[in-house]
Amino acid sequence: MDIKYTEKDDFGYYVIYEKQILGWMYSEIHNNYEIVYGFFIEEKYRNKHIGSELLSRYLKLKLDKDIYLHVQINNLYAIKLYSNFGFSITNDDIITNKYKPKYKDVYFMKLNKS
Repeated sequence: MDIKYTEKDDFGYYVIYEKQILGWMYSEIHNNYEIVYGFFIEEKYRNKHIGSELLSRYLKLKLDKDIYLHVQINNLYAIKLYSNFGFSITNDDIITNKYKPKYKDVYFMKLNKS
């Protein structure tokens, strides 16, 4: 399978196979951090390491930033994926004060840099 991982613009990353978008993620850059707002892989392409590869490629481009994301509390598969990449649930005031009122029933996770 000849899958292409492309960066469309400053915040959108896409997985493309035979001109079809299989998945995407997007984020927003702030002064000292970046927050991932969306991460999606088409259902029939899940569990094929496509999402892991997309996240891995994204993180390699963002070594100089603190990275945050939010995930639905019942999305155990995504929580496990993010945890495997070094994210952990956070109560960081920068994020929770700004975004928590808007997003209900989510965990905020932060990439632990080591």
